[in-house]
Formats: sequence, structure tokens, C-alpha cells
Amino acid sequence: MSVKGFLQGSIITLLAFFLLLHTSIQLGRDFAVQWLLDQGASSARIHSLSVNWFTGRVTLQGVSVITPDQPELKLGRLIVDLDYSSLLEQRILISDLILEEGRIDLREEVLAESSRFYIGPIALPAPAAEESSEPDEPSSLLFGLNRLSIADFSWQARLKEGDYQLSIDNGNLDTFYMWQEEAITNLSLNGAINGAPFSLDTKAQPLTAAKRSELHIKLDQLPIHSFSAPFVPELRATLTTDLKLTAMMGESITIAQSGSFRVDNFSWNQTDLDVSQQLLTWKGTTDVVLRSGKPESVALDGALKLAGLELSAEAMSVNVKAGNWQGSTGLAFNESGLDKVDVKGQLTADELIYQQPERMQASVANTDWQGAVSLLLQEQPLVINSDEGELSLSQVQVKALKDDQVLLTLADARLKAIKLALPKEVSVAGLKGSGLKVAPAADNTLAQLNMDITNTRFQLGKALMIERVSLQNLLVQEQLSGDKKPVNVERLQAGLNSLSETEVVRSPGDESEPSSESALRIQVSELLVNGESKVMFTDNSTEPAFNSEVQIIKAQLLGLDSGSKTPAKFDLGLKLNGFTTLDLTGDTNLAGGGEKASWKGQLKQLELPRLSPYSIQYTGYYLQNGQMALNSSGELSAGKIKGTNEIKIHRLEVEPADQEQMAKFSKKLSMPLGTAISVLQDGDDNIDLDVPISGSLEDPNFGLQSVVQRLAGKGLKKAAFSILTKSLEPYSTLISLVVDAATDGSFIRLDPVSFAPGSAELDAHGRGYLTKIESMLTERKGMRLNICGQAVQQDQLLLKVQLEEQNKKREKPLSVEKLLEQERASLIELAQQRADRVKQQLIKKVKGERLFTCFPVPSLADPKALPSVSLGL
Repeated sequence: MSVKGFLQGSIITLLAFFLLLHTSIQLGRDFAVQWLLDQGASSARIHSLSVNWFTGRVTLQGVSVITPDQPELKLGRLIVDLDYSSLLEQRILISDLILEEGRIDLREEVLAESSRFYIGPIALPAPAAEESSEPDEPSSLLFGLNRLSIADFSWQARLKEGDYQLSIDNGNLDTFYMWQEEAITNLSLNGAINGAPFSLDTKAQPLTAAKRSELHIKLDQLPIHSFSAPFVPELRATLTTDLKLTAMMGESITIAQSGSFRVDNFSWNQTDLDVSQQLLTWKGTTDVVLRSGKPESVALDGALKLAGLELSAEAMSVNVKAGNWQGSTGLAFNESGLDKVDVKGQLTADELIYQQPERMQASVANTDWQGAVSLLLQEQPLVINSDEGELSLSQVQVKALKDDQVLLTLADARLKAIKLALPKEVSVAGLKGSGLKVAPAADNTLAQLNMDITNTRFQLGKALMIERVSLQNLLVQEQLSGDKKPVNVERLQAGLNSLSETEVVRSPGDESEPSSESALRIQVSELLVNGESKVMFTDNSTEPAFNSEVQIIKAQLLGLDSGSKTPAKFDLGLKLNGFTTLDLTGDTNLAGGGEKASWKGQLKQLELPRLSPYSIQYTGYYLQNGQMALNSSGELSAGKIKGTNEIKIHRLEVEPADQEQMAKFSKKLSMPLGTAISVLQDGDDNIDLDVPISGSLEDPNFGLQSVVQRLAGKGLKKAAFSILTKSLEPYSTLISLVVDAATDGSFIRLDPVSFAPGSAELDAHGRGYLTKIESMLTERKGMRLNICGQAVQQDQLLLKVQLEEQNKKREKPLSVEKLLEQERASLIELAQQRADRVKQQLIKKVKGERLFTCFPVPSLADPKALPSVSLGL
């Protein structure tokens, strides 16, 4: 055959071969279209399918599959470029893989016992049951991809759990070679997931022994509930991220994160728990180290912000308007798990509200934590230590919701070095608070103060130990109502009662024993009140109302311990109403369950007129003038009080105010108050009293009121008689109180002045006795003396004899009747002479205006009565 014929034959053979290939490709395209129609597609089209046998490029364009009631399946263009030369080296290398304008729909049909998946009309084969078999020999072929490009591609999955959409605007993958382990593979995607835009950029070395990858992912408002609804239907939130992740895997795995994420409109709603969060953001870095599949350390450094947090459970709710954390956190692990957590930075929160429905609400306007916290998780108990930290609170409020009553407010507080050994102990190195108000009210707040507390330890349910408590600028305001009830304290108590659970009422037949839990032990090494501190008190039960202002000059309590009988020492200094001072010192173990105490006190410059509202109430007199000083001392032993009060009253003057109450008090005192004062006051207008106080704490009638009554009753009476007895010694043997029925009053009767029968002359004893009375009246200028001359039977017998002898000598004797008249006149005259003689003796040094004689009435009924002049005050 000639060369020309050979060439012609060869060309014809090649043309026939390529014609056969082209025809087979076209036939394959038509067969595929027909197969799709056979699967149930109503329309199927493949625009073109071409193969470049020289370059290895396969191009598929214009694929469209329409299935009744299903989205259209589309593929704009698919290009696969295969490198023939690599096949000689047993490598499958795809130089280019291009996917454009793709639309794929995956749906799930739920059958009775299983599910079937479809892409358009095409049913995907069910996964085959696993069978135990020998592992296949690994293939000697290696795969490589030089470049993958995706544009305008979307994937939709409609599963029983929900619908999911993935769209890729553009994507690129390059440099993945199984035979080049050190090659760096790059992947970038831009698109949307369930309608949320995203971008993904990675660089990785996935085939090296020490693998490394870098990932940068951005998400914008991804609806998390679109994925979690089938598994967690209560959760709703959207997620936005701008995160960079770096991972290195070798003997250990290291993961580093930087960037930020944001969660919007988070909510979790279920039967007994509702949580909502408007905003949560994190910006910072995270470093995680894993070894042997277990965490070794975790470190975080950045800022966490939240806004609009609302948590509501069956018994409480929590709201936080805004919160911010900025700092670092380190987690250390050991073989048993998480071992230690170290936190350093700043945490702030605005408008924090905690509420128990229908009972209590606590709110904090601003919370600020700065410092370091260490959590020792492997210790027992769990230890949370913050020696270098400080917590600040501002605008704290606690409210009882039942009556909308504010129980407590606090302007600001600072806590230092908080340590928790959960669940056993809590300790705080320092607590400073300012603007604390207890039971605040617009017109009458119970108490307001600043405080500084050092080294507090609270053993839960067991003990509270405080090294030092300093209360500064304390202001206490209280008033008693008309029925003597403390208004502010009762208002606070009512609010506190509304916070507690409903009281358990025991039925009459319930014999169960009450709880025997031990009381909380309270120890305070030192308690101080300083600064400009005072107590404002109003008593509306008196008329007029009693008002008092008490300044606290000093107040100290040392060694208070409710679990020990060792006495606590106290030192108190007060100033009342600007002038009166009270200093009181002593010790007591009453807080520790003991029954011992002792005290010494000194009261100076007490202005008595201020006490007139109480004086009128108890005595019927108001105090016109007077000042009192008091030295008091005593002790309590075995529940019984024994003490003395040295009282000095200067220039006391009283005036009647309530006649009915005056009568009642005089009856208790057994003498008019004016009489008692006249006896008690000396020449300098002073009253000195030594009044013992005794009683039992177990006596329900023993108290301040009973002490006042004893002082005003038996105390005054005893003191008055004591003064009279000492002033008239040795003549005071018959001093007594006499009730005057005619005037419904009483007076003090002194020893009478004795006379010889029928005589009006004083003997030596009488003159000595009157000298004592004269001295007493000179010293006590308020005294008034009643002088009543007496004529008795002994006088009558002498006068009768004298008158009868005189009558016998008369030329014309008097009749019996006339003689009796003269006898009576003579007795009256004798009694008057005796009274005048006593007054003449006293008037030498005592003003006559203080000496009062009475009309003499002979006393002839008692044959044993002695001639005398009776004296009364």
C-alpha cells in the first residue's frame, strides 16, 4: 500500500473513532435524560456534554430536572479537567474542578419503620448493613486536586427534623495533594446558611504528622433554632461571629481562638424555666491544650458583654439590664479532671434585679468586680479565693412585695478578698458600705448609717465571726404610737414576716418535737459606733408628745460571743438634748446565755422639765424646774438585779396638771408630792437620794416602768423618813404618816412636844426637841409646820379641882352647867397657850409664815393621852 493510501486510511479510521466517541457521548446524554424521565421527572434536559480527549477536560452544561411538586434541579456548568500525565505515576490529579449555578434539593420521606432520601426524582440507595469482612488492601492510587471553584451553588435539605439551606456565592479550594504532605491547602467559601451570610477561609496542612490549620469564619445573624429546634425546641437565638481559629496537632493538640461572637435574642422557654437574653458578645482570645485526648489547660483573655438578661423560674426571677466582663481566665487540669481556675479582670453589671414572686425583690443598680479569683476545684470543700479582688455595689434595694414596702437600701458597698469554701464557709476580708437605710420612709426612716466591717467568716448554719464592726454617722429614728407601740420597728417586722414562708400551725394533738437545730453562734471582737451618730425618739403616748435627741459620743462593745459565757465589755457615752451626758461602762454575758452583768453609770445635767410628759402621766404633776444627776452601779447574778442609784436633784419645782392622777400618785406615795419634796430638799434646794434597785428578770412586772414606780413610791417615802429621822435624832421615835379622811389627803406626823399636866411651859426636853426642829426647818426651807395644842383628861382633872376650889370661894357659886363651860374654855385656852409657846420658841429663827397653828379641840376620850402639842408636815 502506498503512503498516500496509508494516510488516507489512518485519517478515516481516526475520524470514525472520534465520531464513535462523540456519538457515544451524545447517546449517553440522551440515555441519562431518559433515565431521569423514567424516575419520575416531568422534564429533564442536558444542554451539552463534551469531552476533550486530548486535554482530559469534561464539560457538562445546562442540566435541568423538573419533578412535580418539587423544586427544580439545576446545574449551569460542571468542568472536570483531568491530568493524563499523572496517571502514569498512579496519581489521579484533577487540575480544575468547576461547579457553577447549581441547585440541589434533598428531601426525606418518612416510612413506617425507616426513611428514604431523594434528590429530585432520584431515590438514594439505603445504606447497606455492615458485614464483617477482611479489610480491603489499600489502593496504590493517590488523589490530588489542584483547584476547585464553586459559584452560585445552593443546597436545600428537607428532613423530618427541619429544613436547611446552604448557598455558596463563590468558593475555592486549591493545593490538595496526597503525595505532598507539606503542601498548604487553602479553602474559601462565601454564601449563606439558612439565610444567614457567612464566609470561611482556611489554610491547613491536613496530611503532615504535625497537622496545622488556620480558620477564619464569619457569620451574620445565623438562626441557631433553625438547627436546634428538633432536638431543643425551647431554644431560640441568632449567632454572629468573626472568629479566627488556629489548631496544631502533634503529641499534643493546641487550639487558639481570637475574634468575636455575638448571640442576639436568646430565649429558652419551658414549663418551670424561662430565660431570655437580648445580647451576648465575646471578643478576645482562647488557648486550649489537649494531651492524650484530655484537656491540659485552657486560657481565655477578652471581654464578654450581655444585655437584657431575664431568668424566671418557679420560685424566683433574675433580670440584668447590662453586664460586662473583661479580663483573663485560666483553667488547669490533672488526671482527675479540672483542677484549678484562675480569673483576673473586671466584671460589671447594671440594674440587677432578683425577685421572689409576691414576697421579695432585691435590686442593684451597678455591680463592679475587679481583681483576681482562684478556684481550687479538687479541694474539699470547693475553694473560691479572691484575695486580690474587690466587688463594688451601688443603689442596692430590698423590697417586700406584699405591701410594696422597701426594707433596706444601700447607696454603695465595697467587698474585698472574698473567699468561699463551698458549701461550708464564706469569708470577706473587708466590707465598706455607705448610705445604708433600714426601713426607709419619706418622713421617718428607722436607721441610716455607713459601715466598715473587717474580716468576716460565716460558717453556714453554724457561726458568724467578725473581727471589727464600725458603724459611722448612725441615725436612728423611732416613735411610739398612742398605744406605746414602736411604729418603725413594727413596720420593718411586718415586712420581714412577709418574706418568710407561711407559719406552720401545729394542731392541738400534734406532739411532734420542734426542731432542735442549734442557734447560729455570733462572735464580734469589736463593735464601734462613731462619727456624727444620734438617736431621734418621739413618744406620742404622752400629752404633750415627748421628743428627745440622743447623740452617741462613743459606743464600744468588746468580745461579744453568743456561744460563750465570757462577759463582753461595753463602754457608752451619750449626750441627750445637747446638755445631758451619760457615761456607762460594764460587762455582760447575756448574749452567751449567761445571767451575769455589772455596770457603772453617771448621768449629769438632766433637765427635768423635759420629762414633764412622763411626770404628768405617772404623778399628775408637771416639772416646772429642776436638774438631776445620777450615779448608778449594780450587778446581775443568777437572773437577779441588785444595784444602787445615787440621785441628786437640784431646785425641783412641780405644779399640778392632772388632779385625778395626782390623787392616785399621792395614794401610792402615801403623802402629797409637795410634802415629800419639802422634806427631801435641803437648804441649797438639793435632794439627795440613795435608792437601791432589786428585782428578778423572770418577773414579768419587772422593768423600767416598775423601777420608776418604785423610785417614785417607796423610794421617795423611805428617803423622806430617813431624812426626818436623822434630822431629829434622838427625838424621832414616833414619826408616821397620817391619813386625813376629811381632806382625802395625808401628812407626816412628828413626835409631839410634851408638857406637864395643866402647864404650858416647856421643859428641857421640849426645848431640846424644838431646837432640832428649828435646825431642820432652817435647813429645809420648803417645809411648813402645823402646830396643834392638845388638852387631855390629865389636864381636865387638875383644872376641875382648881375650878371647883375657886367656885367654892365665890359669894355666888356657878351652876354645874356654867362650871363645865368654864372648864372647857380653860382647856381650850391651855391648848392654845401650849401651841403659842411652841411657835414662840421656833419663831426666833423660823419665819412665822412657815408655822401654822390650828384651832385647839380638847381630846378627852383617851384617859392615857398625854398633854402635848402635835406637830405635822
